[in-house]
Parts: sequence; C-alpha cells; structure tokens
Amino acid sequence: MIHLIKFGLIGILNSAVGYLVIFGAMALADVAPAPANALGYAVGLIVSFGLNRTWNFRSQNAVGHEIGPFLTTFILAYAANLATLQAVLNAGVNPYLAQLAAGVVYLTVSFVLYKLWVFRPRHISRS
Repeated sequence: MIHLIKFGLIGILNSAVGYLVIFGAMALADVAPAPANALGYAVGLIVSFGLNRTWNFRSQNAVGHEIGPFLTTFILAYAANLATLQAVLNAGVNPYLAQLAAGVVYLTVSFVLYKLWVFRPRHISRS
C-alpha cells in the first residue's frame, strides 16, 4: 500500500513540475503550446522515473535496464488511456467523467507495470 501512496504523491509532483515547465516555456520563452507540452511531459517523465526508481521502489537495478520498460509502460498506459477514453465517450458518458475513467486506467496500468516489471528486483547470475 505504501508504494501506491508514494506513486500518487510522485504523480502529483511530476504533474506540477510538468505544468510549471509547460506554462513557463509558454510565458517566459514564447514557446508554442504543442512544443511546450512535449517539453513539460518529457520533464515530468524524468521526474517520475527518478522518484519512482529511487524513492518509491528503491530499485538497485541498472538504470539502463529500466529505461526501456519505463518508456514502454508509458506508451502502453497512454494507449490504454486513449482506448478507454474513446470507448467511454462512445458509450455516451459525460466527457469529464470519461477523462476521469481514462485516468484511472492510465494510473492502474502504470502502477502495476512499474511494480511487477519496470522496478522489480532483478537477480544477476554470476557465472
């Protein structure tokens, strides 16, 4: 349960940092919304990876072994998010509630894959 709580706190922090970067890039550097959004999400992903790796799951694995699965998890979770959003919208659900449902799917897929795949302890055989 502690991993889930930390995951939530990390999500709040990386969202705040991501939006700070997005809005800062737009307001201070006159960056267009789409590139600012990409930059903010990139920074948010870095924050999420770092904090989930070190603080939440306390991984001792090589960073290089976790980056690929982490990015794959992001892609899978985002795809599940979009699929859920479209399905719920097609069912006639209010768009705001549909976004919430899609968000729950994104968070669930992310958390499960982080815990069971990305940051799980790996035992290195010494042959």
